[in-house]
Amino acid sequence: MNFEITTTNVRQDFQGTTADNAILVQPSSVPAGSPEVTATVYGKGFNSTAQAYVGPVRLKTTYVDSTQLKIVIPAYMVSVPARFDIFVILNDGTSSRLVTQSYPFVAYLNSPVLTGLTTTGDIVEGNPGTTVTLTGAGFLQGATVQVNGQSDGILTNLISDTEMLVFVPASYLAHGGIYPVTVQNPYPANMASNIQLLTVFYPAPAVEQIVPASTPARLEDGAGYLNLDVLGYGFRRGAVVLLDGTALLTTYCENDAYCLTVHLVARVPPGLLRISGFAQDPVRDDPRVHDGGVRGGVFED
Repeated sequence: MNFEITTTNVRQDFQGTTADNAILVQPSSVPAGSPEVTATVYGKGFNSTAQAYVGPVRLKTTYVDSTQLKIVIPAYMVSVPARFDIFVILNDGTSSRLVTQSYPFVAYLNSPVLTGLTTTGDIVEGNPGTTVTLTGAGFLQGATVQVNGQSDGILTNLISDTEMLVFVPASYLAHGGIYPVTVQNPYPANMASNIQLLTVFYPAPAVEQIVPASTPARLEDGAGYLNLDVLGYGFRRGAVVLLDGTALLTTYCENDAYCLTVHLVARVPPGLLRISGFAQDPVRDDPRVHDGGVRGGVFED
């Protein structure tokens, strides 16, 4: 078999010989959906009794010489993305029966397709590790999964060519965010799937106090904004204070990192202060798990 190293500008040909009891199948991969495949099996010590198998299925086998067989892989075996092992049995039914090592054969898509990503519940920052279900098409045995471009420590369990269980360790879940997930098959090389998104939610913020907790209704034209100090914990840059579902202009305490997590300032426009009553005043982080809120009052003079 000849090999070409394509990442260099110098061609270097070399030739190898098959190890004892080993075989080489060429071609060893075809696009899924191909018609039946005729392939050559290279090895040593073949004779007219040689028969190639995939599991219990015997393939049509033609003896060429002691180093070559011709085999036919039926179309149904390569109709969908799959990976299976081919082996040869010699002298079957005799005391000198010999089974060769197996050789992998792949029916592949140019790249796998991801159509869904499912978790058992919301994944919160600091999660100790979680299992994710990926669905799609063209998954092969040996496929790797990348989260945010990394695959170290990620474990995969292939259920079928359309489903995969993936364990994502804690190191990928240490910080809240929205992370791309891709699948890469062992063949063809460097061909990744499309992206699905994995959301790691921030812990829920909590509001303990708002200052002022009440204010006179602002009925006059030209009334100014009300500055509202929101105190609590778990706030992050990007947090938004809501007043009965209306997002308020929100700024952050920049004195130090701790102040940022416990103190927000929101500006309430006068149009929201014309009607007396109670209003819900929560804080929402993004990404978020829950809102944390208390109530405030607007009173008429």
